[in-house]
Parts: sequence; structure tokens; C-alpha cells
Amino acid sequence: KTDLEKRSKIMVIVITQLHTTFMVLLAIVPFFMIPVFADVEVEGVSGFYGHDDAYNVIGVVKNSGNYSALAAVTIQLEYGNTVVETTVYTHNIKANGEIPFKIPLYDTDGEIPKIFNVRATHINGISHSPQIEVLYDETLVVHPEGHVTGRIVNSGDTPVKHVKLVAVAHDENHAPLDVVSNEIPITYMMPGEMRNFTMYPDTAVAKNVQYYSCFGLGDLSVISLNVQRSGETFPVRYDSGLLLAYPEFNNENTDLSINIAGGWPLHESINIEFPKYNDEEKFNLSIDGEPIEFIQSVDEFGSWHVAFNVEPQFIGTLVISGFDPDAIYDIIPQRIREGAKMWAFGEINSTEFSTSVAYLVGKHNEVLLAPDWVRSSAGWWAAGLVTDEEFVASLKYLDFSGILRTS
Repeated sequence: KTDLEKRSKIMVIVITQLHTTFMVLLAIVPFFMIPVFADVEVEGVSGFYGHDDAYNVIGVVKNSGNYSALAAVTIQLEYGNTVVETTVYTHNIKANGEIPFKIPLYDTDGEIPKIFNVRATHINGISHSPQIEVLYDETLVVHPEGHVTGRIVNSGDTPVKHVKLVAVAHDENHAPLDVVSNEIPITYMMPGEMRNFTMYPDTAVAKNVQYYSCFGLGDLSVISLNVQRSGETFPVRYDSGLLLAYPEFNNENTDLSINIAGGWPLHESINIEFPKYNDEEKFNLSIDGEPIEFIQSVDEFGSWHVAFNVEPQFIGTLVISGFDPDAIYDIIPQRIREGAKMWAFGEINSTEFSTSVAYLVGKHNEVLLAPDWVRSSAGWWAAGLVTDEEFVASLKYLDFSGILRTS
């Protein structure tokens, strides 16, 4: 390779077919052509206790560079004799853009934690961000109860899937109160299409809300709930304004129970996602022992979804039954996704991630070193900007091409 090629770095995703067997994820933009950079910082960090007794740390990540970025925000908190460190990874932040974040903590014992040592690192993101814009017109209304309604438009030239709008709620003194997201998920928007949205703050601060700022795209309401099943981590995600907690399989691995805690006094929808074993799986849902109506579907990535509604401020126990007790799920372990984030942000080196690379290409007992220029793609994959299939296929092609090394 020439020195010029060595100076090239992965920046945009191109998917191509090679020999009808290998799907390759390439991302090459030479830095010598256009100087690009991202520069992120954290502002407005504060916290509050919500209706579910969680202490929520909120803030905004700003990107002052001329290229999009993915950021890792690390915050240390002290309460009593305990010091904890937590990290949140943002979605794609476009150039000169910003995105709010929210970190709920459930073990602070009612104390007000001291927040210190806030820091952010970043990697370059994906340049072709969805062009979703809030319309600042008479339809954007902050209601006396504290929630906000308005309209968004897809001003780009491509369809956008799974739109999650986030914003910061402020009081009359301009202090941030909460970070919120749209109440009803928007699954698909065509170019030029407009949609209505509604965003509700936590009931603990709603009466003090005066206005909203920092509207952007994020994923606050899709929350991960990892549960142990036969000694393996079974990933569960949910989308709702309610709090779901304490997931647990029964001893037979056929029933999954989850606690539900209420929030705003309005009807809530809940969408729960988990891996699919086969097309014949049929589930039953009950709350506090009573069967409920629900919709079972599968998404484009092959995961099951069960969606249903509950009454305002509902509290109860959900049970999803019908899991095959002998099913072995082809699941990428969560530790590998977390490791990919850490590798992308330089928290671990290529050697420390080498066993994960080998696992992903199907060589579970080996060690494979990937070049540093793959780190950005790993970060995109961990952030959900690249599918499992795309990222694994790209690694398999690199292995096939002899680019992955054993030492």
C-alpha cells in the first residue's frame, strides 16, 4: 500500500457483494481530501429524583466540529460513602449539533449525589444523518400540564425508520428539568412527510416546565433489560414511558416476568422486543394473572415484538409465557457489544478485543487482531447504526482476506 492509502481512514459505509458470498462493510474517505473533525463537550449536567424513585442525571452533548460524532459521556457520582462511575453512549451527533442524554440510577437510597468529573470522548460518526426537523410554528405548544406537542418533517430525500425525538425541558429560570422523548414511536417517515409528536416530562417535575430546547434524534425510550436464561444473557428491550424492571425467567425457562410501574395519568403503550428462536413461537401475555390483548410481530432484524396498552399510572406484574424451554438462541453476548464500544473509544486496545473479534467470525477459541481503522465501524455497530449482519459480514471478509491477524 502507498503512504497515501495508509493515511486513509474508515468514515462512510459502503456495502458490496463479493463473489456472491461475502457482504463487505467498507468505509473509506481519505483525510487528505477534506479535513474533517468532531469536537464534543458536555453542558448543563444536573439531576433530579423521578416518580419511580430513580435519580436521573441529565445533560447535553454538543459537537462543535464539522463532522458528525458518536460520544461517550462518563460521569462520577458520590453519595454517602459510595463513589460510582457511569458511562452513556450517544447516537450520531451531526456537525455543529447537540443531543440530550439521561442516565437513571436506582441505588442512591434517596440521597442527592454529588456529580463530578464529567468528561466526554468521541469517534467520528456517520455523515448521512436523517434530516428530521421540528417545525417551529403555531403547532409547537407547551401545555399547562408540562408536556409539549408539535410536528416534525422529514426534509431529506430518503425514508427514515424508527424516529426518536428527544429534547430538554426547562423551568422559568432556564434550568434543565428533564430529558424527554416522543410518547408514540414513529416507525417510518417518507421524504417530505410530516408527523405529530407528543413528549411528556417526568411527573415529578412536570408542573415546573416552561419551555423545551435541544430537539434532536436519540433513543431514550428504548431501554435494555438483560436477564439470565440458562446461564446466558437474554437481551430484552422495551419502548414505553413506563418503567419496566426486575425481569426474571421461571425455573423452566418458559415464562418471563417483568414488573411495571406507572407514570403519567394517561393510557400507555408498551412494546417489548426479544430474540426469535423460530417462526412457530406463539406467546401469551398476562398481567397480575389476567390474560391481556396484545400484538405479536417480527421486525426487519428478526426479533419478536409484543405490544399492548395499559391503564393510566398502571402498576403490576407482566408475564410473557410460551418460550421454548430447550431453545438455544444465536445471540451475540452483550459483553461483546460493550467491548466494541470500549474499543471504539480507546478504553481497551485491539489485543483486549481480539477474542471478541474471533467469536464474531465463528472462531470461538482463537485470537484475531483487527486493524485500528476498524474501531469506528465497531462503534457504529455498538450504537445500532450498523446491523449485526453487516458488521459480522465485514469482519468475516477481513478474515477471509487475511487482514485479521493472530498476533
